[in-house]
Amino acid sequence: HSALASTPDVVKWVQVDLGRSVAIDAVVASPCDEVYGGHPGPGFGLPEVLELWLATAAEGPWQTVSVWRRDQALRQHGDEPIRFAFDRARTARYVRVRAPKLWQRTGDYCFALAELAVFAQGRDVARGRPVTALDSIEAGVRWGKERLVDGVRPWSDAMAKRAELEAAWQRLGGELESAAERAGRSAATARLQFVEAELAALPPKSVVYAAAREFAADGAFTPPPEGRPRVVHRLERGEVSEPRELSVPGGVAALRHAPARFELAADADEGARRIALARWIAHPDNPLTWRSIVNRVWQHHFGRGLASTPNDFGRMGEPPSHPALLDHLARRFRDHGGSLKALHREIVLSATYRQSSAHVAANAEVDAGNRYLWRGHRRRLEAEALRDAILAASGELDLTMGGPGFRLFGFEDDHSPRYRYDEVDLDDAATHRRSIYRFVVRSVPDPWMTTFDCADPSICTAVRSETTTPLQALALFNDRFVLRAAEHLAQRAEAEAPDDPIGRAVWLAWQRAPDPDERARLQVHAGAHGLAAVGRVLLNSNEFLHVD
Repeated sequence: HSALASTPDVVKWVQVDLGRSVAIDAVVASPCDEVYGGHPGPGFGLPEVLELWLATAAEGPWQTVSVWRRDQALRQHGDEPIRFAFDRARTARYVRVRAPKLWQRTGDYCFALAELAVFAQGRDVARGRPVTALDSIEAGVRWGKERLVDGVRPWSDAMAKRAELEAAWQRLGGELESAAERAGRSAATARLQFVEAELAALPPKSVVYAAAREFAADGAFTPPPEGRPRVVHRLERGEVSEPRELSVPGGVAALRHAPARFELAADADEGARRIALARWIAHPDNPLTWRSIVNRVWQHHFGRGLASTPNDFGRMGEPPSHPALLDHLARRFRDHGGSLKALHREIVLSATYRQSSAHVAANAEVDAGNRYLWRGHRRRLEAEALRDAILAASGELDLTMGGPGFRLFGFEDDHSPRYRYDEVDLDDAATHRRSIYRFVVRSVPDPWMTTFDCADPSICTAVRSETTTPLQALALFNDRFVLRAAEHLAQRAEAEAPDDPIGRAVWLAWQRAPDPDERARLQVHAGAHGLAAVGRVLLNSNEFLHVD
Protein backbone atom coordinates (compact mmCIF):
# COMPACT_ATOMS: atom_id res chain seq x y z
CA HIS A 1 0.00 0.00 0.00
CA SER A 2 1.76 3.14 -1.21
CA ALA A 3 1.69 6.36 0.79
CA LEU A 4 -1.39 8.48 0.13
CA ALA A 5 -1.17 11.34 -2.36
CA SER A 6 -3.39 14.39 -2.78
CA THR A 7 -3.42 14.17 -6.60
CA PRO A 8 -3.55 11.18 -9.00
CA ASP A 9 -0.61 12.27 -11.18
CA VAL A 10 2.07 10.84 -8.89
CA VAL A 11 4.15 7.91 -10.17
CA LYS A 12 4.46 5.00 -7.69
CA TRP A 13 6.37 1.74 -8.00
CA VAL A 14 7.20 -1.47 -6.15
CA GLN A 15 9.87 -4.03 -7.09
CA VAL A 16 11.21 -7.43 -6.06
CA ASP A 17 14.84 -8.59 -6.15
CA LEU A 18 14.97 -12.20 -7.40
CA GLY A 19 18.56 -12.59 -6.09
CA ARG A 20 20.01 -13.46 -9.49
CA SER A 21 19.13 -13.07 -13.15
CA VAL A 22 16.64 -15.71 -14.30
CA ALA A 23 14.67 -16.38 -17.50
CA ILE A 24 11.18 -15.09 -16.65
CA ASP A 25 8.24 -16.81 -18.32
CA ALA A 26 5.38 -14.84 -16.76
CA VAL A 27 4.58 -12.13 -14.20
CA VAL A 28 1.21 -12.14 -12.42
CA ALA A 29 -0.07 -9.31 -10.12
CA SER A 30 -3.06 -9.79 -7.83
CA PRO A 31 -5.20 -6.78 -6.79
CA CYS A 32 -6.33 -6.33 -3.19
CA ASP A 33 -9.86 -7.14 -2.03
CA GLU A 34 -9.86 -4.58 0.81
CA VAL A 35 -13.29 -2.98 1.33
CA TYR A 36 -13.84 -0.80 4.39
CA GLY A 37 -15.00 2.64 5.51
CA GLY A 38 -16.94 3.32 2.32
CA HIS A 39 -13.85 2.87 0.11
CA PRO A 40 -14.59 1.24 -3.28
CA GLY A 41 -13.63 -2.35 -3.89
CA PRO A 42 -12.80 -5.04 -4.73
CA GLY A 43 -9.69 -4.36 -6.72
CA PHE A 44 -8.67 -1.90 -3.99
CA GLY A 45 -5.77 0.33 -5.01
CA LEU A 46 -5.70 -0.91 -8.63
CA PRO A 47 -4.98 1.91 -11.12
CA GLU A 48 -6.25 1.98 -14.69
CA VAL A 49 -2.74 1.32 -16.08
CA LEU A 50 0.17 -0.80 -14.81
CA GLU A 51 3.63 -1.05 -16.39
CA LEU A 52 6.03 -4.00 -16.02
CA TRP A 53 9.71 -3.02 -15.94
CA LEU A 54 12.68 -5.42 -15.86
CA ALA A 55 16.38 -4.87 -15.15
CA THR A 56 19.46 -7.01 -14.57
CA ALA A 57 21.02 -4.52 -12.13
CA ALA A 58 19.56 -2.37 -9.36
CA GLU A 59 20.71 0.84 -11.04
CA GLY A 60 19.25 -0.19 -14.40
CA PRO A 61 18.87 0.27 -17.23
CA TRP A 62 15.15 -0.54 -16.92
CA GLN A 63 13.17 -1.93 -19.83
CA THR A 64 9.39 -1.66 -20.19
CA VAL A 65 8.27 -5.11 -21.40
CA SER A 66 4.49 -4.96 -20.89
CA VAL A 67 1.69 -2.47 -20.22
CA TRP A 68 -1.66 -3.61 -18.80
CA ARG A 69 -4.79 -1.49 -19.19
CA ARG A 70 -8.04 -2.10 -17.37
CA ASP A 71 -10.10 -1.68 -20.54
CA GLN A 72 -8.19 -4.37 -22.46
CA ALA A 73 -10.49 -7.18 -21.31
CA LEU A 74 -13.78 -7.67 -19.53
CA ARG A 75 -13.02 -8.26 -15.85
CA GLN A 76 -15.76 -10.19 -14.09
CA HIS A 77 -14.23 -9.49 -10.70
CA GLY A 78 -11.97 -6.70 -9.46
CA ASP A 79 -9.61 -9.17 -7.75
CA GLU A 80 -8.96 -11.25 -10.88
CA PRO A 81 -5.17 -11.68 -11.36
CA ILE A 82 -3.40 -9.60 -13.98
CA ARG A 83 -1.07 -11.50 -16.28
CA PHE A 84 1.46 -9.27 -18.00
CA ALA A 85 1.84 -10.36 -21.61
CA PHE A 86 5.18 -10.66 -23.41
CA ASP A 87 6.08 -12.82 -26.40
CA ARG A 88 9.19 -14.65 -25.08
CA ALA A 89 11.11 -15.33 -21.90
CA ARG A 90 12.95 -12.29 -20.55
CA THR A 91 16.09 -12.45 -18.43
CA ALA A 92 16.14 -10.14 -15.41
CA ARG A 93 16.92 -9.96 -11.69
CA TYR A 94 14.74 -7.01 -10.73
CA VAL A 95 11.01 -6.92 -11.50
CA ARG A 96 9.21 -3.62 -11.02
CA VAL A 97 5.49 -2.79 -11.32
CA ARG A 98 4.94 0.90 -11.98
CA ALA A 99 1.68 2.92 -11.69
CA PRO A 100 1.87 6.14 -13.76
CA LYS A 101 -1.47 7.36 -12.39
CA LEU A 102 -2.91 6.49 -8.98
CA TRP A 103 -6.24 4.95 -7.99
CA GLN A 104 -8.80 7.22 -6.27
CA ARG A 105 -9.52 6.01 -2.76
CA THR A 106 -11.98 8.70 -1.50
CA GLY A 107 -10.52 12.17 -1.31
CA ASP A 108 -6.97 10.95 -1.90
CA TYR A 109 -5.04 8.56 -4.18
CA CYS A 110 -2.89 5.45 -3.76
CA PHE A 111 -1.55 2.25 -5.35
CA ALA A 112 -1.79 -1.19 -3.76
CA LEU A 113 -1.23 -4.84 -4.71
CA ALA A 114 -1.99 -8.06 -2.85
CA GLU A 115 0.62 -10.30 -4.47
CA LEU A 116 3.35 -10.23 -7.14
CA ALA A 117 4.38 -13.63 -8.58
CA VAL A 118 7.26 -14.12 -11.03
CA PHE A 119 7.35 -17.52 -12.76
CA ALA A 120 10.44 -19.22 -14.14
CA GLN A 121 10.03 -22.78 -15.41
CA GLY A 122 6.71 -23.02 -13.58
CA ARG A 123 8.06 -21.93 -10.16
CA ASP A 124 7.35 -18.62 -8.37
CA VAL A 125 10.88 -17.27 -7.90
CA ALA A 126 9.64 -14.08 -6.21
CA ARG A 127 8.25 -15.91 -3.15
CA GLY A 128 9.89 -14.49 0.00
CA ARG A 129 12.39 -12.30 -1.88
CA PRO A 130 13.26 -8.70 -0.76
CA VAL A 131 10.81 -6.00 -1.79
CA THR A 132 11.47 -2.26 -2.14
CA ALA A 133 9.11 0.56 -3.08
CA LEU A 134 9.03 4.28 -3.64
CA ASP A 135 7.07 4.47 -0.38
CA SER A 136 4.99 2.04 1.64
CA ILE A 137 2.46 1.95 4.47
CA GLU A 138 3.62 -0.68 6.97
CA ALA A 139 0.67 -1.79 9.11
CA GLY A 140 1.46 -5.12 10.77
CA VAL A 141 -0.40 -8.13 9.37
CA ARG A 142 -2.54 -5.96 7.14
CA TRP A 143 -0.16 -4.02 4.90
CA GLY A 144 3.56 -4.27 4.29
CA LYS A 145 6.18 -4.87 1.61
CA GLU A 146 6.77 -8.45 2.74
CA ARG A 147 3.07 -9.20 2.15
CA LEU A 148 3.63 -8.72 -1.59
CA VAL A 149 5.57 -12.01 -1.92
CA ASP A 150 4.04 -14.21 0.81
CA GLY A 151 1.98 -16.35 -1.58
CA VAL A 152 -1.39 -15.11 -0.28
CA ARG A 153 -3.78 -13.74 -2.88
CA PRO A 154 -7.55 -13.08 -2.87
CA TRP A 155 -8.21 -15.02 -6.10
CA SER A 156 -8.86 -18.76 -5.86
CA ASP A 157 -9.29 -21.69 -8.26
CA ALA A 158 -13.00 -21.80 -7.40
CA MET A 159 -13.39 -18.17 -8.44
CA ALA A 160 -11.59 -18.87 -11.71
CA LYS A 161 -13.92 -21.84 -12.33
CA ARG A 162 -16.91 -19.60 -11.73
CA ALA A 163 -15.62 -17.14 -14.34
CA GLU A 164 -15.32 -20.02 -16.85
CA LEU A 165 -18.86 -21.22 -16.11
CA GLU A 166 -20.24 -17.71 -16.49
CA ALA A 167 -18.54 -17.39 -19.90
CA ALA A 168 -20.00 -20.75 -20.96
CA TRP A 169 -23.45 -19.65 -19.77
CA GLN A 170 -23.22 -16.49 -21.85
CA ARG A 171 -22.13 -18.51 -24.90
CA LEU A 172 -25.00 -20.98 -24.54
CA GLY A 173 -27.48 -18.16 -24.05
CA GLY A 174 -26.33 -16.59 -27.29
CA GLU A 175 -26.74 -19.87 -29.15
CA LEU A 176 -30.30 -20.34 -27.84
CA GLU A 177 -31.35 -16.77 -28.60
CA SER A 178 -33.48 -16.29 -31.72
CA ALA A 179 -32.83 -13.61 -34.32
CA ALA A 180 -35.89 -11.65 -33.17
CA GLU A 181 -34.79 -11.83 -29.52
CA ARG A 182 -31.27 -10.76 -30.49
CA ALA A 183 -32.63 -7.78 -32.44
CA GLY A 184 -34.87 -6.80 -29.51
CA ARG A 185 -31.98 -7.00 -27.07
CA SER A 186 -29.79 -4.90 -29.36
CA ALA A 187 -32.55 -2.28 -29.65
CA ALA A 188 -33.00 -2.25 -25.87
CA THR A 189 -29.24 -1.89 -25.37
CA ALA A 190 -29.11 1.00 -27.84
CA ARG A 191 -32.07 2.65 -26.11
CA LEU A 192 -30.41 2.21 -22.71
CA GLN A 193 -27.19 3.80 -23.98
CA PHE A 194 -29.16 6.72 -25.41
CA VAL A 195 -31.03 7.29 -22.13
CA GLU A 196 -27.80 7.05 -20.11
CA ALA A 197 -26.19 9.64 -22.39
CA GLU A 198 -29.22 11.92 -21.95
CA LEU A 199 -29.04 11.55 -18.17
CA ALA A 200 -25.30 12.24 -18.18
CA ALA A 201 -25.93 15.48 -20.10
CA LEU A 202 -28.32 16.80 -17.44
CA PRO A 203 -27.00 19.45 -15.01
CA PRO A 204 -26.00 18.32 -11.50
CA LYS A 205 -28.82 17.65 -9.08
CA SER A 206 -29.78 20.41 -6.67
CA VAL A 207 -30.02 19.57 -2.99
CA VAL A 208 -33.37 20.46 -1.46
CA TYR A 209 -34.02 20.35 2.29
CA ALA A 210 -37.74 19.88 2.80
CA ALA A 211 -40.18 18.12 5.09
CA ALA A 212 -41.47 14.79 3.83
CA ARG A 213 -43.92 12.20 5.05
CA GLU A 214 -42.82 9.46 2.67
CA PHE A 215 -39.27 8.26 3.33
CA ALA A 216 -37.37 5.08 4.13
CA ALA A 217 -37.42 4.06 7.79
CA ASP A 218 -34.16 4.62 9.65
CA GLY A 219 -34.18 3.01 13.07
CA ALA A 220 -36.76 4.71 15.28
CA PHE A 221 -37.19 7.43 12.66
CA THR A 222 -40.13 6.04 10.70
CA PRO A 223 -42.71 7.65 8.41
CA PRO A 224 -46.24 8.18 9.76
CA PRO A 225 -48.64 5.33 8.98
CA GLU A 226 -50.35 5.76 5.60
CA GLY A 227 -48.85 9.25 5.36
CA ARG A 228 -51.14 10.59 8.09
CA PRO A 229 -49.89 12.59 11.08
CA ARG A 230 -49.34 10.56 14.21
CA VAL A 231 -51.85 10.67 17.05
CA VAL A 232 -50.38 12.79 19.86
CA HIS A 233 -51.56 12.83 23.48
CA ARG A 234 -50.74 15.20 26.30
CA LEU A 235 -48.26 13.48 28.58
CA GLU A 236 -48.83 13.87 32.30
CA ARG A 237 -45.79 15.74 33.65
CA GLY A 238 -44.01 14.83 30.40
CA GLU A 239 -43.96 11.12 31.20
CA VAL A 240 -44.24 9.03 28.00
CA SER A 241 -45.96 6.24 29.91
CA GLU A 242 -48.72 8.59 31.14
CA PRO A 243 -50.70 9.71 28.06
CA ARG A 244 -53.84 11.76 28.70
CA GLU A 245 -56.29 13.52 26.41
CA LEU A 246 -55.75 13.83 22.67
CA SER A 247 -53.75 16.85 21.49
CA VAL A 248 -55.20 18.58 18.44
CA PRO A 249 -53.67 21.19 16.13
CA GLY A 250 -53.97 24.72 17.51
CA GLY A 251 -52.27 27.90 18.58
CA VAL A 252 -51.69 29.62 21.92
CA ALA A 253 -54.93 30.26 23.77
CA ALA A 254 -53.51 33.30 25.59
CA LEU A 255 -53.46 35.18 22.27
CA ARG A 256 -57.05 35.99 21.37
CA HIS A 257 -56.67 37.39 17.86
CA ALA A 258 -58.02 34.10 16.41
CA PRO A 259 -59.46 30.82 17.73
CA ALA A 260 -56.74 28.71 19.34
CA ARG A 261 -58.32 25.50 18.00
CA PHE A 262 -57.98 25.16 14.24
CA GLU A 263 -61.05 24.19 12.26
CA LEU A 264 -59.79 21.16 10.37
CA ALA A 265 -61.35 18.05 8.93
CA ALA A 266 -60.80 14.86 10.90
CA ASP A 267 -58.60 13.45 8.17
CA ALA A 268 -56.59 16.66 7.58
CA ASP A 269 -53.05 15.90 6.52
CA GLU A 270 -49.83 17.57 7.67
CA GLY A 271 -49.99 20.17 4.90
CA ALA A 272 -53.43 21.41 5.99
CA ARG A 273 -52.23 21.65 9.59
CA ARG A 274 -49.21 23.72 8.58
CA ILE A 275 -51.34 26.07 6.50
CA ALA A 276 -53.70 26.59 9.45
CA LEU A 277 -50.76 27.41 11.74
CA ALA A 278 -49.27 29.81 9.18
CA ARG A 279 -52.58 31.65 8.86
CA TRP A 280 -52.90 31.89 12.64
CA ILE A 281 -49.37 33.32 12.96
CA ALA A 282 -49.81 35.81 10.09
CA HIS A 283 -53.36 36.84 11.11
CA PRO A 284 -53.88 40.61 10.63
CA ASP A 285 -54.90 40.96 14.30
CA ASN A 286 -51.90 39.10 15.70
CA PRO A 287 -49.76 41.96 17.07
CA LEU A 288 -46.70 39.85 17.91
CA THR A 289 -45.97 38.89 14.32
CA TRP A 290 -46.03 42.47 12.98
CA ARG A 291 -44.21 43.98 15.97
CA SER A 292 -41.53 41.28 15.84
CA ILE A 293 -40.58 41.70 12.18
CA VAL A 294 -40.66 45.50 12.39
CA ASN A 295 -38.46 45.39 15.47
CA ARG A 296 -35.91 43.17 13.69
CA VAL A 297 -35.79 45.44 10.64
CA TRP A 298 -35.25 48.41 12.97
CA GLN A 299 -32.44 46.47 14.68
CA HIS A 300 -30.87 45.82 11.29
CA HIS A 301 -30.66 49.54 10.53
CA PHE A 302 -29.82 50.92 13.98
CA GLY A 303 -27.90 48.05 15.55
CA ARG A 304 -30.49 47.74 18.32
CA GLY A 305 -34.23 47.19 18.17
CA LEU A 306 -36.90 49.43 19.67
CA ALA A 307 -37.28 46.43 21.97
CA SER A 308 -33.71 45.30 22.66
CA THR A 309 -34.77 41.68 23.29
CA PRO A 310 -36.11 40.67 19.84
CA ASN A 311 -36.65 37.06 20.91
CA ASP A 312 -38.69 38.01 23.99
CA PHE A 313 -41.61 40.46 23.90
CA GLY A 314 -42.95 39.19 27.21
CA ARG A 315 -42.49 40.17 30.83
CA MET A 316 -38.97 38.74 30.96
CA GLY A 317 -37.86 40.91 28.06
CA GLU A 318 -37.09 44.61 27.96
CA PRO A 319 -40.08 46.84 27.04
CA PRO A 320 -39.75 48.92 23.86
CA SER A 321 -38.25 52.36 24.22
CA HIS A 322 -40.84 53.81 21.81
CA PRO A 323 -43.96 51.62 22.05
CA ALA A 324 -46.16 54.02 20.06
CA LEU A 325 -43.58 54.13 17.24
CA LEU A 326 -43.35 50.33 17.21
CA ASP A 327 -47.13 49.99 16.93
CA HIS A 328 -47.30 52.69 14.25
CA LEU A 329 -44.69 50.92 12.09
CA ALA A 330 -46.30 47.52 12.70
CA ARG A 331 -49.68 48.82 11.51
CA ARG A 332 -48.13 50.51 8.48
CA PHE A 333 -46.25 47.33 7.59
CA ARG A 334 -49.38 45.19 7.92
CA ASP A 335 -51.67 47.59 6.04
CA HIS A 336 -49.21 47.94 3.14
CA GLY A 337 -49.32 44.22 2.40
CA GLY A 338 -46.26 43.29 4.48
CA SER A 339 -43.88 45.07 2.09
CA LEU A 340 -40.38 44.97 3.55
CA LYS A 341 -39.17 47.33 0.83
CA ALA A 342 -41.70 49.98 1.92
CA LEU A 343 -40.68 49.48 5.56
CA HIS A 344 -36.97 49.89 4.75
CA ARG A 345 -37.71 53.02 2.74
CA GLU A 346 -39.73 54.62 5.54
CA ILE A 347 -36.99 53.97 8.11
CA VAL A 348 -33.97 55.10 6.07
CA LEU A 349 -35.70 58.27 4.86
CA SER A 350 -36.56 59.31 8.41
CA ALA A 351 -34.78 62.19 10.16
CA THR A 352 -33.86 59.80 12.98
CA TYR A 353 -31.92 57.50 10.68
CA ARG A 354 -30.20 60.37 8.81
CA GLN A 355 -29.07 62.33 11.84
CA SER A 356 -25.41 62.83 12.74
CA SER A 357 -23.56 60.62 15.21
CA ALA A 358 -21.87 63.67 16.76
CA HIS A 359 -21.62 63.68 20.54
CA VAL A 360 -23.67 66.16 22.62
CA ALA A 361 -22.54 66.29 26.23
CA ALA A 362 -25.86 67.53 27.65
CA ASN A 363 -27.80 64.71 25.96
CA ALA A 364 -25.21 62.13 27.00
CA GLU A 365 -25.73 63.05 30.66
CA VAL A 366 -29.41 62.14 30.37
CA ASP A 367 -29.13 59.16 27.97
CA ALA A 368 -25.54 57.92 27.77
CA GLY A 369 -26.56 54.76 25.93
CA ASN A 370 -28.46 56.67 23.21
CA ARG A 371 -31.55 54.62 24.00
CA TYR A 372 -33.84 57.44 22.84
CA LEU A 373 -31.87 58.05 19.63
CA TRP A 374 -30.81 61.67 20.14
CA ARG A 375 -27.88 60.97 17.76
CA GLY A 376 -27.04 58.47 15.06
CA HIS A 377 -25.93 55.19 16.57
CA ARG A 378 -22.40 54.52 15.37
CA ARG A 379 -21.72 50.83 14.91
CA ARG A 380 -19.07 48.58 13.47
CA LEU A 381 -19.58 46.39 10.44
CA GLU A 382 -20.51 42.83 11.30
CA ALA A 383 -17.85 40.18 10.62
CA GLU A 384 -19.47 38.97 7.39
CA ALA A 385 -20.12 42.52 6.14
CA LEU A 386 -16.52 43.51 7.00
CA ARG A 387 -15.09 40.60 4.99
CA ASP A 388 -17.38 41.41 2.04
CA ALA A 389 -16.49 45.11 2.23
CA ILE A 390 -12.77 44.29 2.10
CA LEU A 391 -13.31 42.11 -0.97
CA ALA A 392 -15.53 44.77 -2.59
CA ALA A 393 -12.95 47.53 -2.09
CA SER A 394 -10.21 45.33 -3.53
CA GLY A 395 -12.36 44.52 -6.57
CA GLU A 396 -12.36 40.77 -5.83
CA LEU A 397 -15.92 40.28 -4.52
CA ASP A 398 -17.96 37.77 -6.52
CA LEU A 399 -21.65 38.80 -6.41
CA THR A 400 -22.95 35.59 -8.02
CA MET A 401 -26.28 34.65 -6.46
CA GLY A 402 -27.23 31.16 -5.30
CA GLY A 403 -25.44 27.92 -5.99
CA PRO A 404 -23.25 25.78 -3.72
CA GLY A 405 -21.23 27.25 -0.88
CA PHE A 406 -17.46 27.52 -0.57
CA ARG A 407 -14.85 26.61 2.03
CA LEU A 408 -12.55 29.06 3.74
CA PHE A 409 -10.47 26.24 5.17
CA GLY A 410 -8.40 23.26 4.16
CA PHE A 411 -10.21 20.02 4.97
CA GLU A 412 -8.98 16.47 5.53
CA ASP A 413 -11.65 13.80 6.01
CA ASP A 414 -9.90 11.44 8.36
CA HIS A 415 -10.96 9.60 11.53
CA SER A 416 -10.95 13.04 13.16
CA PRO A 417 -11.78 15.65 10.48
CA ARG A 418 -9.21 18.44 10.28
CA TYR A 419 -10.03 22.07 9.44
CA ARG A 420 -7.13 24.44 8.65
CA TYR A 421 -8.07 28.04 7.94
CA ASP A 422 -4.45 28.89 7.16
CA GLU A 423 -4.44 26.55 4.15
CA VAL A 424 -7.02 28.40 2.04
CA ASP A 425 -5.79 29.78 -1.29
CA LEU A 426 -6.55 33.52 -1.10
CA ASP A 427 -6.30 33.86 -4.88
CA ASP A 428 -8.87 31.13 -5.51
CA ALA A 429 -11.85 32.93 -7.07
CA ALA A 430 -14.21 30.43 -5.41
CA THR A 431 -13.39 31.97 -2.00
CA HIS A 432 -14.28 35.51 -3.14
CA ARG A 433 -18.02 35.03 -2.88
CA ARG A 434 -20.15 36.77 -0.26
CA SER A 435 -19.76 35.45 3.26
CA ILE A 436 -23.37 34.26 3.34
CA TYR A 437 -22.31 31.37 1.05
CA ARG A 438 -19.39 30.12 3.17
CA PHE A 439 -19.46 26.75 4.88
CA VAL A 440 -19.59 27.14 8.66
CA VAL A 441 -18.03 24.54 10.96
CA ARG A 442 -19.78 24.73 14.29
CA SER A 443 -17.04 22.89 16.19
CA VAL A 444 -14.13 24.82 14.58
CA PRO A 445 -15.27 28.37 13.71
CA ASP A 446 -13.25 30.74 11.54
CA PRO A 447 -10.83 32.50 13.94
CA TRP A 448 -10.76 35.74 11.91
CA MET A 449 -14.55 35.98 11.81
CA THR A 450 -14.82 35.05 15.49
CA THR A 451 -12.41 37.85 16.39
CA PHE A 452 -14.95 40.31 14.99
CA ASP A 453 -17.83 38.86 17.04
CA CYS A 454 -19.27 36.59 14.37
CA ALA A 455 -22.18 34.71 15.92
CA ASP A 456 -21.59 31.27 17.43
CA PRO A 457 -23.22 28.92 14.88
CA SER A 458 -24.11 26.44 17.62
CA ILE A 459 -26.71 28.70 19.23
CA CYS A 460 -29.45 31.10 18.14
CA THR A 461 -28.13 34.65 18.38
CA ALA A 462 -30.85 37.29 18.24
CA VAL A 463 -28.49 40.19 19.07
CA ARG A 464 -24.78 40.06 18.38
CA SER A 465 -22.25 41.32 20.87
CA GLU A 466 -19.91 44.10 19.77
CA THR A 467 -16.58 44.09 21.54
CA THR A 468 -13.40 46.10 21.05
CA THR A 469 -10.23 44.08 21.65
CA PRO A 470 -6.53 44.25 20.70
CA LEU A 471 -6.99 41.04 18.71
CA GLN A 472 -9.26 42.87 16.30
CA ALA A 473 -6.59 45.46 15.54
CA LEU A 474 -3.96 42.75 15.10
CA ALA A 475 -6.21 40.65 12.86
CA LEU A 476 -7.13 43.61 10.68
CA PHE A 477 -3.51 44.73 10.39
CA ASN A 478 -1.65 41.43 10.03
CA ASP A 479 -3.98 38.74 8.71
CA ARG A 480 -2.88 37.47 5.31
CA PHE A 481 -6.42 37.90 3.94
CA VAL A 482 -6.29 41.65 4.68
CA LEU A 483 -2.72 41.97 3.40
CA ARG A 484 -3.63 40.28 0.12
CA ALA A 485 -6.75 42.44 -0.22
CA ALA A 486 -4.59 45.56 0.30
CA GLU A 487 -2.38 44.44 -2.59
CA HIS A 488 -5.43 43.92 -4.82
CA LEU A 489 -6.77 47.35 -3.79
CA ALA A 490 -3.49 48.95 -4.82
CA GLN A 491 -3.47 47.12 -8.16
CA ARG A 492 -7.06 48.15 -8.82
CA ALA A 493 -6.39 51.81 -7.98
CA GLU A 494 -3.34 51.92 -10.26
CA ALA A 495 -5.27 50.29 -13.11
CA GLU A 496 -8.36 52.51 -12.79
CA ALA A 497 -6.61 55.83 -12.08
CA PRO A 498 -2.93 55.71 -13.03
CA ASP A 499 -2.67 59.50 -12.64
CA ASP A 500 -4.15 59.51 -9.10
CA PRO A 501 -4.04 56.01 -7.58
CA ILE A 502 -4.12 57.35 -4.00
CA GLY A 503 -7.30 59.33 -4.62
CA ARG A 504 -8.90 56.32 -6.29
CA ALA A 505 -7.88 53.98 -3.43
CA VAL A 506 -9.39 56.38 -0.88
CA TRP A 507 -12.61 56.62 -2.89
CA LEU A 508 -12.88 52.82 -3.15
CA ALA A 509 -12.36 52.36 0.58
CA TRP A 510 -14.12 55.43 2.05
CA GLN A 511 -16.50 56.38 -0.78
CA ARG A 512 -15.18 59.95 -0.77
CA ALA A 513 -12.18 61.91 -1.97
CA PRO A 514 -9.31 62.54 0.47
CA ASP A 515 -8.85 66.03 1.89
CA PRO A 516 -5.47 67.75 1.25
CA ASP A 517 -3.98 66.71 4.59
CA GLU A 518 -5.00 63.07 4.13
CA ARG A 519 -3.66 63.02 0.59
CA ALA A 520 -0.31 64.47 1.68
CA ARG A 521 0.09 61.95 4.51
CA LEU A 522 -0.86 59.00 2.29
CA GLN A 523 1.54 60.14 -0.45
CA VAL A 524 4.41 60.23 2.04
CA HIS A 525 3.44 56.74 3.26
CA ALA A 526 3.20 55.41 -0.30
CA GLY A 527 6.59 56.85 -1.17
CA ALA A 528 8.17 55.10 1.80
CA HIS A 529 6.32 51.76 1.74
CA GLY A 530 4.39 51.42 -1.54
CA LEU A 531 0.76 51.78 -2.55
CA ALA A 532 -0.19 48.41 -1.01
CA ALA A 533 0.77 49.85 2.39
CA VAL A 534 -1.68 52.71 1.73
CA GLY A 535 -4.39 50.13 1.04
CA ARG A 536 -3.51 48.47 4.33
CA VAL A 537 -3.96 51.76 6.17
CA LEU A 538 -7.31 52.44 4.51
CA LEU A 539 -8.68 48.98 5.35
CA ASN A 540 -7.60 49.45 8.98
CA SER A 541 -9.22 52.86 9.39
CA ASN A 542 -12.24 53.50 11.61
CA GLU A 543 -13.98 55.11 8.65
CA PHE A 544 -13.83 51.82 6.78
CA LEU A 545 -14.61 49.65 9.81
CA HIS A 546 -17.64 51.58 11.09
CA VAL A 547 -21.01 52.59 9.70
CA ASP A 548 -21.30 56.33 10.34
